[in-house]
Amino acid sequence: MCETIEFNNHTMVLSLNERNVFIKVSDNINFVNYEGNVDAKELRLPFELNDIYQIIKKCISRDDGYSVAMNVNANGMRLTFHANVGGILKLQFESQLREKVLSNDGQLTMSMNKLEQKYASLLKKIEAMEKRYETTHAEHTKMLDAVSNAVICILKRIISSPPSINSSMLLPIGSTDITIYFENISPHHIDLMKLSYLYRLEKLTLRDYNQSSLENIGCINTLKELVIDKTDYLTSLDGIEKFPLLEKIKISSCTGLNMRSVVVVLTTKTHAIQSITFVGCAHLERQAEIITFKQYCQTNNISLFI
Repeated sequence: MCETIEFNNHTMVLSLNERNVFIKVSDNINFVNYEGNVDAKELRLPFELNDIYQIIKKCISRDDGYSVAMNVNANGMRLTFHANVGGILKLQFESQLREKVLSNDGQLTMSMNKLEQKYASLLKKIEAMEKRYETTHAEHTKMLDAVSNAVICILKRIISSPPSINSSMLLPIGSTDITIYFENISPHHIDLMKLSYLYRLEKLTLRDYNQSSLENIGCINTLKELVIDKTDYLTSLDGIEKFPLLEKIKISSCTGLNMRSVVVVLTTKTHAIQSITFVGCAHLERQAEIITFKQYCQTNNISLFI
């Protein structure tokens, strides 16, 4: 008769022989083996050997009223068994197991088993993490799909005299390319900070822009191209640092832009601009700072078109 029982990171093997009970304990953490025999005569218990085997099995299995304590000492491992037989007879007896010294081949086998168990444990953790990632990714995808279909209105809530809402004031959050028309819209009626909600926006076109700088626009971390068309109000590029990935700027028909301000902003703000285009901005050529600006663009490998 032979039984294998897992107990507190240990594998315990019980074997009933003619004269004794053989016990082998394998420490699955430190990979150390202990072995020994339990002799009925030495225990001096009023039971047959088969009954003693069953008591030991119940102690290791932690059946109700049965338990075993393990203590590693200099001589090996001591097992202390506690049994409440039939709810009447309480027993306590011990068995001393000696440490099993392995041969070189045995030690190599144990080392390989240790590596395999660690690998199996890590593999289970990775598989569990992968499942959690797949579940989380699926949930996030559903959320993004739902959010992408949502629409924001960049008009402010006002009490009276609301402007007429044109389609450019209603923006799908998942947009990658949008154009906003500012004609007949007061700057007091529009909230450009809401543009930061457009988490996929790569190109922004502002027509008839009616503000003096870019500071009133929310941060857009995905924006790569900015087009400003027809404006008499824009005088500065302050706020350009809100678009850390911005590579291209195109400004056309802008009569109020000040080149000195452009030079100051680009030389003092952090940006990733690679190309600047001015169309219909002939007055810029007449400003003294244009030479400094051209030198700055050349030094920083920025393509300039005027």
